[in-house]
Amino acid sequence: MYTEIGKVSEATIAELKTILTEISWEEHISEVTDHHAASCIDQVKSVAGIVEQWPVDTWAALTFLRLTPGGKLYRHHDDGFGYHVPVETNPAVVSLSFENGVRKAHHLEVGKIYSVDRSIEHESFNDGDTNRTHLIILLRDQ
Repeated sequence: MYTEIGKVSEATIAELKTILTEISWEEHISEVTDHHAASCIDQVKSVAGIVEQWPVDTWAALTFLRLTPGGKLYRHHDDGFGYHVPVETNPAVVSLSFENGVRKAHHLEVGKIYSVDRSIEHESFNDGDTNRTHLIILLRDQ
């Protein structure tokens, strides 16, 4: 489900963290999720300039997803493929995938880019004391 495809420099992570301070978060709380999201509308030029430096395919949307301490993203699946770039995390964050009935635990590290098959069921939990924030890059249908 999560395949490392590249690295992100410390300077770029610092730049993304600066962008995080400038965005407005929208809270999503329902029976299937408890997280914060931001579509980067006002920051899309800054973020797009960063993304263009990486080995990613043509993207359709850029979004930040944040799980605050205690936040959950319950088991679900999405359409298509994308990339996750962890910007903030902690050791108590776990992402689970359910591939062919097999449960796999993942910890995505800051400083890496991961290709993601979003059609595989997955969920994430932040049992730590700090935020887990990922830049999510959604790809155009090919």
